[in-house]
Amino acid sequence: MILIFLLLVAAALIWGFYWEERRSHQILRDWAAREGMKILSADRSHARAATAIASMAAPSSSQVLFHVTVQDSQGLTRRARVICGSRWLGIVRNVAVATWE
Repeated sequence: MILIFLLLVAAALIWGFYWEERRSHQILRDWAAREGMKILSADRSHARAATAIASMAAPSSSQVLFHVTVQDSQGLTRRARVICGSRWLGIVRNVAVATWE
């Protein structure tokens, strides 16, 4: 009985990590499409608020931070930090905020 419970917990955790990864990348792709950008590279940062530049710009534990390199509609290459998800609902909401470097 305990083994079945542990397997169910493990399956739920794996599914949660998989869903978060897919959902955060979908939000990032949607943001790029809305802004007319092509994503050249996107590196997910697993660091949270402790390593962010400012506390208001820091992702909450329910948000995902990406460091991206994009190409705009004029062909210019730009770099940004993109926080995906809302502060309270996280990646359930399709929200992305970019801070350009």
